[in-house]
Amino acid sequence: MQQLRQEFRQKLEQYLQPQQILRSELIQLPMLELELRVRAELQENPFLDELPEEEAIVEKELAEVETESSAASVEARNDEPAPSSDLDLPDQDPKSKEDEVDWDNFLNDEDHYTYKATRYDPDEFQELPRPSVQSLSEYLEDQLRLQRMTEEEYEVGLYIIGSINRDGYLSYPIEEIARERNVTVEAAMKVLRVIQQLDPPGIGARDLRECLLIQLRQREDQQKAALPIRVLEEANDAFMNKRYEIIARKLNISLDDVKQTFAEIRKLNPKPGEGYFDEKQNYIVPDLVVTKVSDEGEFAVYLSDGNIPNF
Repeated sequence: MQQLRQEFRQKLEQYLQPQQILRSELIQLPMLELELRVRAELQENPFLDELPEEEAIVEKELAEVETESSAASVEARNDEPAPSSDLDLPDQDPKSKEDEVDWDNFLNDEDHYTYKATRYDPDEFQELPRPSVQSLSEYLEDQLRLQRMTEEEYEVGLYIIGSINRDGYLSYPIEEIARERNVTVEAAMKVLRVIQQLDPPGIGARDLRECLLIQLRQREDQQKAALPIRVLEEANDAFMNKRYEIIARKLNISLDDVKQTFAEIRKLNPKPGEGYFDEKQNYIVPDLVVTKVSDEGEFAVYLSDGNIPNF
């Protein structure tokens, strides 16, 4: 029969406080994510206020001055000689300090111009200018403004452009877009057809087959594009599975014609939106900056604080 009993046991456990957990998470964040985290906290927490840049600089300079003064006082105490009554002091220089020439003040006259070489300041983050490039959405919107359409159609067109992913395909069904914009499916399809005629060819397609057909129909040599269009329209499943014999038998053409058709289709772009600037592209911000400080091969490593706001 199981009996109940009391016993004492000594056990060592370690618990992390919430502040320690948060600190460990922040240390592991890259500089760019840390900046976004701080800015999000400033917006969500009403008790935090972002300091103006001037006040942040003043506080940082005061902290540096206090650190330097404390270090200097410690060094002065270390260099101070031990007190001794038998210590012989040398005679004072007969020349008074008034007779000495301060060459630094003499040479740094207002009429003299000096050049100060630029040096790296770890407290000032030098942000590189972003390249002036257009995103895919901006490129399509510029073309959409030149099209003849009503204001309602233009608004639907902007919504469709915003629904195109980075590969150039429409991310949502046209029925859902029509419902969101409170228009008919026919009206939304009319605007989609206009967008599909814009550059780059194949943009706004709903699947790979439609993307390839749009590019083929925009070719100048329609006679050469006729057979690839027929293959995609009448034997798309066999084309996707590379069933040459089935395509040749179904369309009543030779295997050489099928191979030439595949060669023509391979020249098309299956991702028409690829290669354009992505607005959500991540920029690499270094956590550490290494700079050369002397001609003797000495380097210094600085911790870059990026554009993290002070609060």
